[in-house]
Amino acid sequence: MNTYKRMMPIIIKAASDYTSLPVSVIMSKSRSRHICRVRFAVMWVARNRLELTLNRIKDELKLSDHSTVHNGLKRAEELRSSNVAFLNLIDYLIFSCLEDVA
Repeated sequence: MNTYKRMMPIIIKAASDYTSLPVSVIMSKSRSRHICRVRFAVMWVARNRLELTLNRIKDELKLSDHSTVHNGLKRAEELRSSNVAFLNLIDYLIFSCLEDVA
């Protein structure tokens, strides 16, 4: 599990590289749709591939409450079924960051 905990900064950086958004913007409190969607993808990978707790994800993303992560995961599931670009981002994060870990 410690390896997985250390993966969060790598996943966030990969999301930054894929979207051309600075890490500082992804980690910001911005509620802009495209920035939130990147955070939702990071949350989804952290929860479903790294099996991190909601509180751990909250801490890594510097969010105020675990319910923010819960809502983000719910939104991520909705987007996974309806948004090809979102699904491509998740696939990129999984394959670029986790193929050697899992």
